[in-house]
Amino acid sequence: MRKLEFNRNWPEEYKRLWQYDNRDTWNSSIDPPSFAFHHYRSRIILSWIKQLNARKVLDIGAGKANISLILAEHGAEVLLNDIDPQSLEYAMLKYEKGNVRLLPGNVEKLDPKENFDLILLMEVLEHFAHPDRLLNKIYNWLSDTGHVLITTPNGSFFRNHLSTFSQIENKNTLESCQFGPDAEHHLFLFTFEELVKISIHSGYTVKKHTYIGTPIMNGPYKIGIFVNLFPLSIRFLADHILSRIYFYQKKLAVSQAILLQKSKI
Repeated sequence: MRKLEFNRNWPEEYKRLWQYDNRDTWNSSIDPPSFAFHHYRSRIILSWIKQLNARKVLDIGAGKANISLILAEHGAEVLLNDIDPQSLEYAMLKYEKGNVRLLPGNVEKLDPKENFDLILLMEVLEHFAHPDRLLNKIYNWLSDTGHVLITTPNGSFFRNHLSTFSQIENKNTLESCQFGPDAEHHLFLFTFEELVKISIHSGYTVKKHTYIGTPIMNGPYKIGIFVNLFPLSIRFLADHILSRIYFYQKKLAVSQAILLQKSKI
């Protein structure tokens, strides 16, 4: 995946996405906790995917598409979807090699007419007014043993202020403001229990789940200066250990990942 240099002649959307890439992927000095968190999350996601040996991947709401570009470089056939065509154009500026195709548009209105070994929903479900409908729709796009990998903020994090999915009585009221980019456009958050419930109801089996991004990784509040003294490898290990302590992980982790498999009928 190619590292991009800033171009002041880019469209504004390119510039916005580049700022996130520069902070989270390329330049560790801008925001060390964010850099550490995003690299750690990418490491977990890629390790899960490697075990699946997925050859055909659909990335819904791909945005910067960094994970999918890496998968393409390692031999996967990747289809990138985003409601904003400029996001896909920006992602392809980083393309170096591999089989990558583009499918712009609202995924709720699309039908790729092909099956996938893996569908990625990374920081996506919380932007859909009806995420359960989306899970139902993409179920039919999976191969017989296909998987869905979801990352989403942890709704049980103690500093969250948004309602969680089950607390929204009328999801229809959210339709006019769905699909907005970035965290300020989250419609609601998911607890682990809510994710499991809508996943099983949509026909999936839960294969894995983990919390990601404890204070050891993110370094928020007044401990940031302290944890940033340690190398990333030590912080990765500490987060891995602490995220397995039930109370700690459930209340202090900012994010979560869940791997679903298409249930056998």
